[in-house]
Amino acid sequence: MAKYELIITDTNSQVSILAKGDQGPQGEIGPQGPQGTAGSGANNLADLGDVDSTSTLGQALISDGDGTFSFTTISGASETLDSVTGRGNTTTNSISVGGLNTHTIPSGTGTLALTSDIPTVPTNNNQLTNGAGYITDYTVTEGDVTAHQDALQLGATQITSGTLASARLPDLAVSDFAGSAIVTESEGLSSSDNDTSIPTTAAVIDYVDGAGSVYTAGDGLTLTGTDFDVDLSDTTIFSTSDASKAVVRDANGDFSAGTVTANLVGDVTGSADTLTFTAKNSTGSTLEKGSVVYVSGINGNTPEVSLARANSSSTMPAFGLVEADIENTADGTVTTFGSLTGLDVADYGETGITFSLGDTVYVSSSEAGKLTNVAPTGSTNLIQNIGKIERATPTTNMTIKVGGAGRTNATPNLDDGEIFIGNDSNETVISDLNSEVRSRVNATDAGGDGSFSYDSSTGFFTYTGPSATEVRAHLSATGDLSYNSTTGAFSFTERTDADVQALVTGGTGVSVTSGQVAIGQAVGTTDNVSFGTVTAAVDLNGAALTLDADADTTITAATDDQIDIAFGGNDRIQLSTGVIDLKNDGSQSEVRLYCESANAHYAALQAPAHADFSTNVTATLPSDSGTLALTKILPSAHTSAHTLVAADSGKHISITTGGVTVDTDVFEVGDAVSIYNNSGSDQTITQGTGATLRTAGTATTGNITLAQYGICTILCVVDSAGADEFVVSGGGIS
Repeated sequence: MAKYELIITDTNSQVSILAKGDQGPQGEIGPQGPQGTAGSGANNLADLGDVDSTSTLGQALISDGDGTFSFTTISGASETLDSVTGRGNTTTNSISVGGLNTHTIPSGTGTLALTSDIPTVPTNNNQLTNGAGYITDYTVTEGDVTAHQDALQLGATQITSGTLASARLPDLAVSDFAGSAIVTESEGLSSSDNDTSIPTTAAVIDYVDGAGSVYTAGDGLTLTGTDFDVDLSDTTIFSTSDASKAVVRDANGDFSAGTVTANLVGDVTGSADTLTFTAKNSTGSTLEKGSVVYVSGINGNTPEVSLARANSSSTMPAFGLVEADIENTADGTVTTFGSLTGLDVADYGETGITFSLGDTVYVSSSEAGKLTNVAPTGSTNLIQNIGKIERATPTTNMTIKVGGAGRTNATPNLDDGEIFIGNDSNETVISDLNSEVRSRVNATDAGGDGSFSYDSSTGFFTYTGPSATEVRAHLSATGDLSYNSTTGAFSFTERTDADVQALVTGGTGVSVTSGQVAIGQAVGTTDNVSFGTVTAAVDLNGAALTLDADADTTITAATDDQIDIAFGGNDRIQLSTGVIDLKNDGSQSEVRLYCESANAHYAALQAPAHADFSTNVTATLPSDSGTLALTKILPSAHTSAHTLVAADSGKHISITTGGVTVDTDVFEVGDAVSIYNNSGSDQTITQGTGATLRTAGTATTGNITLAQYGICTILCVVDSAGADEFVVSGGGIS
C-alpha cells in the first residue's frame, strides 16, 4: 500500500489536501564512510565478463537473477504505475488510463463548475467506491494527486471539529510512518491499530533526546544516551603532533583534531602568551604597526579603533597596539596583552624619545598613536602605562610587552596649587586650592563697636575699628571731673588750697601744719638724715648712688640705658644692653674665672698689651661646645705606652717607647691630637676596639707605624657610639 503524509492547511477558508510520497525529511549528514575497494577498471561493456554485450537499438540491460545481465527487447510490456514509480522512475509524458472518462482540471484553486461535459462531482466517499458511475475500475495513484494538488480543495464547511465531515482515508499503520515521520504509538511501530496521532512538540523533544535519537558514534567517540565521550588516545582523531588542538566537526560530519577560532566573551581565565582582538580601521588612513589605539566605535559586531592620545578622555583609554598595518576600512588585529615583536620606533615612538631596555611606555599626550617613556604631566593629561620595552635594539626590530590595556591611572596629574575634591555628584574633580579654602571660610560680626567682614574672593579679613562717637560713648567722669561725650573733653573743677590741705593729714612721725609736712628731724640739704631699714623702690632720677664714705665709689645711671660704676671717682665699669666695658687705671684689663673648689684657682681672660694693638679686635667664640685651642700646642711627654684621653685633644704627645692606642668613644668630631716619635725606632699607633684609623688619602685602615722622629696628626671625623673614625696624616707614617 502506498504511504502518505496528510498535511491540512486552512487558507482563505479553503482546505488543501496534499499527498506526498513516503520519503521523509532529509536527516543530518552523517560521518563519512570508509573508502571502498578499487574497481576492476572496466572502460566499456565488452570488458565486463558477467554482461552479454551483444545488443540492438532500443534494448534494455536486464538482470537475469543469477548475478548476470543481458539486453532484452521491451515491446508491449505493461506494468502497474506503482511498480514503475516504486523503482524511482518518473516521466513528463502523458499517461493514458483505460476505462476512465477524463476531464481537464483547471490550474489554480477554486470550485469545479458543473457543465454538460463534466460529470457531477462526487459528494461522499461511497460514491468513489460503490460504482455510482463517477469513477470505475481505476486506482488513484500518487502521481494523479500530486499532479493536481493545487486544484483539489475542500471548503471550510466540509470540516467539522478539525476532521473531514464525510471524507475517509485508508487506515494507516504506525509502520507506514517508520523512517519518514515521528509518531506517538504506545504499542510500538509494529502495531496497526488506528490510535496513531500527530506528535506534540514535547513528544518530538522526548523522541530526539530518548531512545529514538538519530545520533550515532563515530571513530574515537562513545555514545551514552545523548552524551558523547571522546577517546583522546584514538589516533583516528589525534596524533602525537596535534598539541594544543581541539576536537572539531567538519561539514561532512567527521570529527578530527583542529583549532577553534572564536571571540572571547566574558571573563578570560587561564594563562596565555598573547591576547588579541579583531578591530576595524575607519580612521580614513592606515594604522601603522605598533600604533597605540582606543576603541572609538562599533561596526556590526567588530569594534572600530583609532589612534589614542593622552591629552583627552575622548581618545582614552588605550586598548592595545596594532599587530600589523591595517589599511583604511580593513579589519586587523590589536594586541591587548603579550609580546609584540618587529616594531620600528619610527612607527610608534614619540618624536625625540630614545627607548632603553626595561623602560615603561606610556600613551603620548603630544602625538596621537605614539608611545613615550616619560609619564605625561599636567592635570589635563591622563597617564596610562601600556607596557615595557623587552627589546630595545635595533630600533627597527624592537619588542614591547603589552599590558595595562583598558584603563588609565585612577589618580591623574595635578598642577601646582590644585587639589582633588568631591563635587555635589560625589565625583572627584580638580579645583583650585585657594578658591576651595576661601569658599569654606566665613566671618561673623557679633555686633558692638566697629565692623568685621571677610572677602572669599581674596581670602582677606577686614576689621574696622570703632568710630570716635562709639569710643566717646564708653567714657565717663565723676567727682571733680566732668566729661563731654560729644567733644570727648574732660573738665576739672579746681579746689582751693584750704580744700586740698584739708585732705592731707599726718601719720606716724609726720605732721602736717597749714600744708607743711614735718618729721622728727631736720631734713635739709646739708642735714644727715637717719632712718631705720628702708624697703622701697628708689628712683634716683639720674643722681649717683654713693657707696663709700669718701663718695668716690658710686653707681650712676649716666644715660637712659647705661649704668656707670666708678672706682676712685672714675667710671671703670659700664653696663649697657649686651655690652660690658671693663676699664682700668694703667694695667691690662682681665676677667678672672674661678674653679669650683673654694675659688682656689682661676683662669684669666686678659687683654693684650697696648703695644700689640693696631686697632680694636673682636674674638668670637665657636658655636659648638668644646675646649678653646691655645696659640701653641701644649706638650705631653710619655716614656711608656699611652692610650689617648679626652684631655689630650689639642696637645702634642711625645712618645719614646710603647706606642700610642686610639680608642673609640673618647673624642668628639673635630678633636685633634699630634703624635711625635721622639726616638730612633718605629712607634706603633694602635687602632683600638671599635675605632677606625684611616691613612689620609688612601682607603687603608688599621694600625699605623710612625717612623723615627716622625710626626702625625690624628683627627676625629666620625663620633658614633662604639664606632669612632679617625684620619691620620703627617710625615713618616705607613
